[in-house]
Amino acid sequence: MFFGFSKTMARFGRFRLGVGMRLSKKNAPYLLIILMFVWMFQLMWYMMVLCFWLMYAVCYGIYWCIKSIFNKFKKA
Repeated sequence: MFFGFSKTMARFGRFRLGVGMRLSKKNAPYLLIILMFVWMFQLMWYMMVLCFWLMYAVCYGIYWCIKSIFNKFKKA
């Protein structure tokens, strides 16, 4: 089985840059370790994005509540 990690460069005529390796019994554990590190960093990145999005939602909710209180005082 062949695993390739590459990126297509659209500006330069769509040629590929990357690293490829043939999967065998000898290097399968190393590939799994590398993939676990990649998945760990992807999980960390998505968790950071989710945390920042939740912080934004909470701050917007607080702003909306305070704004609605001030609007009720203006109408009264």
